[in-house]
Amino acid sequence: MAIRVHRGGGKGAPSFFSGPWLVFRNVWEHSTLTRHMVKKDIKLAYHGTFLGYLWTLLEPLLLTIILYALFVILRGTSDEYLPLKVMLGILFYSCFSKTMAMCTNTLIHNSSLISQVFFPRELFHISIAGYQLYRLVMSLLVIIPMMIWYQIIPSLHLLLLIPAIL
Repeated sequence: MAIRVHRGGGKGAPSFFSGPWLVFRNVWEHSTLTRHMVKKDIKLAYHGTFLGYLWTLLEPLLLTIILYALFVILRGTSDEYLPLKVMLGILFYSCFSKTMAMCTNTLIHNSSLISQVFFPRELFHISIAGYQLYRLVMSLLVIIPMMIWYQIIPSLHLLLLIPAIL
């Protein structure tokens, strides 16, 4: 006697491979809400703060100075472009780590909104990622003076970074 096991995938359940397309469709259909949630996060982050946006620029700069001094002391020698490399590493890693940290708690913090109104839950995560990308792009403005200082001329390959970030 064989036992049959039903493994989902019925009429109501989407297939595994159609999941990303459904998320993209939900984000596209609710793009206005997503934009509103990103703007809300930006306003909440900088509202009522003394330094505000300036802290977004100062935090990676100060961390770069500390890490550069530490690396020069430990290594004994300095790479010419080490501050630029450290700054880029800090910016991209902090964007990734803050996005992951905020996404893990977002459903718990917004549980009252989730229970009152129906909309796709992935919009919370997309809006957090959008907010962190906004902070990353604003922080990358610090890189421009560093590139001028090191006389690095942006090439066409640098434009490939834009789709990589998105």
